[in-house]
Amino acid sequence: MRKPEELFDGIFITPETREKIKEAAGERSEKDISRYVDDFYNALDKALKMIAVSIPDTKEYIIYTPERGIGKSRALLKLANDYNAVIVAKEHEREHLRYMAKELGYTEQCIVSLPELQRKLPGTRVRTIIKTETVRMADIRKQTSDYYIVGIEEV
Repeated sequence: MRKPEELFDGIFITPETREKIKEAAGERSEKDISRYVDDFYNALDKALKMIAVSIPDTKEYIIYTPERGIGKSRALLKLANDYNAVIVAKEHEREHLRYMAKELGYTEQCIVSLPELQRKLPGTRVRTIIKTETVRMADIRKQTSDYYIVGIEEV
């Protein structure tokens, strides 16, 4: 049973629904996952293009999803590769993403943990940070308010 303080921004998902989401993730085909990767990539790519050509009203473009096993990490790695962007991930996830990036043929990925973020960004020409679902927006904003953030939030 989840405690009320563990709810995400007022979104309530029962434990039974979370279990069904996990089951569905195990049944997805590679073809389905590839389609979802494209969907995530296209949505986030659109946000990055907006940021590149104008100054958007918001500094954050986030997709919220409770889904598991739908290629979110692959989409973020592809995006970071295409835009030469920094990915912020939790420490436990960083090495997995680096391995996944290498498997996908991306060799120049900059994947940092939250504590590394302040050391990596100053002096770079980065305007946008890509965040994984494991890093909370509020934690990034505690470190910096200067950058646009594009990514995924788990609910």
